[in-house]
Amino acid sequence: MKRLTICFLLAITGCKVGPNYQQPENTVGDEWMKTEEHEPYNDNTPQSAWWKVFDDPLLDKYIEAATCCNKEILSAEAAICQARALREVSASKLFPHINADLSAFRVDLSKNLINTTAIPKTLSIFNALFDASWEIDLFGKIRRTVELADAYIGSTIEEKNDLLITTLAEVARNYMEL
Repeated sequence: MKRLTICFLLAITGCKVGPNYQQPENTVGDEWMKTEEHEPYNDNTPQSAWWKVFDDPLLDKYIEAATCCNKEILSAEAAICQARALREVSASKLFPHINADLSAFRVDLSKNLINTTAIPKTLSIFNALFDASWEIDLFGKIRRTVELADAYIGSTIEEKNDLLITTLAEVARNYMEL
């Protein structure tokens, strides 16, 4: 019996589904950061409000309008919320699910249908249901689904950032050309 238990445990541990996710290495060199004098650009702080360098209040107003009123950006923000909700749904499968339903209703029968006194004029029906289920994540399917959902959240955030950068650059470019 002991030998059978050990074989069973070894078989279960060998049923891992796929390798763990590892973020890819950045293979881009520092050559793109060099200026004409071949000195590396040393300002490591990202400029999230880069258009403020122009010190133009009208451009600030246009940028603010583009960020708060652009339907594509608002749609991208909604996609982020949707991805986070889907992640919560995926993670909820790791836990037991319990459902309960209680209901009661009364039915009054028509006097025309009742010919005998043996059938009651009013029927009361009571119903109680209980259901509990839990899928044990033995092979890692649910954990991999949660990892996929986390990656999808990151993807939607970066899509929104890409859209935001593109939109703000277009607003600034069109403003400067005008």
